[in-house]
Amino acid sequence: VDNIVCVGDSHILAYESIKGLNVYQTGSPTAYNLSNSDSHSQGMSQIMSLLKSYDPKQTAIMCSYAEIDIRNHIYKNIVKNRIGVKEACYVVVERYFAAIKLLLDMGYKILVNGPFGTGLGVPREGKEKERNIIALCIDEMLQRKCEQGKIPYASLIDIIVDSNFDSDANYFGEVDDNHLNKCEELAFLVITRLIASQTYHREKLRSTHNEIIIKPEVIDHVSDIYGIAYTQKKKRIVENSIVPFSIQ
Repeated sequence: VDNIVCVGDSHILAYESIKGLNVYQTGSPTAYNLSNSDSHSQGMSQIMSLLKSYDPKQTAIMCSYAEIDIRNHIYKNIVKNRIGVKEACYVVVERYFAAIKLLLDMGYKILVNGPFGTGLGVPREGKEKERNIIALCIDEMLQRKCEQGKIPYASLIDIIVDSNFDSDANYFGEVDDNHLNKCEELAFLVITRLIASQTYHREKLRSTHNEIIIKPEVIDHVSDIYGIAYTQKKKRIVENSIVPFSIQ
């Protein structure tokens, strides 16, 4: 592809420093409402507007949403409707993928940048550990959906969230307590993992309509720091181990 377009909420701005990426903040949409044309945020309308300048045959789109859902909405839905974590997360992921399918159907290649966990600031719902359990569940579900759809996927959740479900405060505070510090190494790591994920899909599945050839300058920029032989190490602490929140 000639263009890699990165779309997301305000957290997408962490990738502005990487050469070869075209980064756009599309307001503050939730993953849940991204495909809803009647939503207040009009996220998909903004994506469609900016994509007018990009040829689908030469463009890959990196989607980066769900942080707002994790921090503000999913916990509230769990408590209000007295449902389990997985059930609440499943609805969000399915609706998010409805938006991704719209872009795939238009002929664009897709990459997905998963949640890093949760920030420490406000506004927020639930406790930090509870939000991070939600984030881990969303991460697992997104990864599986991407594997099924042969879509490159990567996240930083294993870096930011520890085994006690706490976010590492050292990665926050430069911008505010909800956004990751603008650390080039973290941004590079996501791109490296996406490259590794694509290689995995290509080797395992032999061929895919969503195969993306990353531009040489992007690979060079990343490989200068990490190399592209990085193998993602994923924590699997969510699988069959989530304890439903108690309803107060």
